Amino acid sequence: TIALKIVAPELAADDAFRTRFLRECELAATIEHPHAVPVLRVGEEDGMLFIAMRLIRGADLAAVIRREGRLAPPRIVRIIEHVADALDAAHAQGLVHRDVKPANILVETHGRGEHAYLTDFGLTKNVGSLSGVTSTGMIVGTVDYMAPEQIEGKQLDARSDVYSLGCVLYEGLTGHVPYPLESEAARMWAHMSTPPPSVSDLVEGDWSRFDEVIHRALAKQPDERYASAPDLAHRSEEHTSELQSLRH
Repeated sequence: TIALKIVAPELAADDAFRTRFLRECELAATIEHPHAVPVLRVGEEDGMLFIAMRLIRGADLAAVIRREGRLAPPRIVRIIEHVADALDAAHAQGLVHRDVKPANILVETHGRGEHAYLTDFGLTKNVGSLSGVTSTGMIVGTVDYMAPEQIEGKQLDARSDVYSLGCVLYEGLTGHVPYPLESEAARMWAHMSTPPPSVSDLVEGDWSRFDEVIHRALAKQPDERYASAPDLAHRSEEHTSELQSLRH
């Protein structure tokens, strides 16, 4: 049994989209990592574009947060660690995911706990590409988790995914996206110009350590962010341990 994703017919009929989809999915299929959903086959059948992946028997993180609200720090940080490792494998190959968000993180429960997988590498792009914009001028990504340079159509690198992962961490800790504004345009503007939010503004207690992590991960300038996804995960884990020590 596999998970099968079919591309919308109107997109599959577009020659430029088909070429880009097949090329980028082939790149995605080269990522082999315990926390990346394996791509089994990418192809075209009777005019339909498809991507076949391993079936993960779990819920996506967006559904978990909708159902449970904010998650305990050790739990969300563990998920962030898993995703960071998968991103690091992609970044080592010169690839940027471009759409890191809770809906693309699958959480499967095993006897030893939760195992998170990053999926939807179909938007993956080589860092040598000029920007996060397609040839038709469409920005690729999801606004609530999109780095400023991605919105502006500038060149992307691993730090663009770090920004998105920081947004996921913030949502896991608070139950809210970083900029919960009404219109898409307002949210895009906030990512580009509004200072990063603080966990402590929404959650009672001493969250200053996590505020520092979020502020750095969501820095407007890539040079001011963590250099890698594992760096973000490591700092988050350190602060989780400190938080638990204080409570004991």
